[in-house]
Amino acid sequence: MVHYASARNRRLIAVHSSGTSEFVFTKNGKTIKDLSRKWKKAVKAAGLPDILFHDLRRTGIRNLVRATVPEQVAMSISGHRSRTVFERYNITSEIDKKEAMVKLEAAQSKLETQAEQQLPSKMDKFMVEKKKDAA
Repeated sequence: MVHYASARNRRLIAVHSSGTSEFVFTKNGKTIKDLSRKWKKAVKAAGLPDILFHDLRRTGIRNLVRATVPEQVAMSISGHRSRTVFERYNITSEIDKKEAMVKLEAAQSKLETQAEQQLPSKMDKFMVEKKKDAA
């Protein structure tokens, strides 16, 4: 049963959820046992015919990971017992890669700034030692 959904799928929830249950898909407050027909009807009504049911699970897992929820906790929420299967749902996107490069560039810039600030004092110390050795 699905407990979480992404912003991308909120229209589906609005179309097909009573909003009174901890579960995303209910009818008259009861969980839906067979979701197949209900899912097709919901995605059509929401204007999202290409959405697969498992997109909700994938999106939920990605959102948990992006929110820095520990993977063990995310796996517990999603019901995954093995990390291998969990990783199949934790898909890396082009946006993830671009964000990683931005973080890397920021870290590199910070390191370069720190090195530039420390370099003059190390050079001064080196020059003093060199003068002593020459004398």
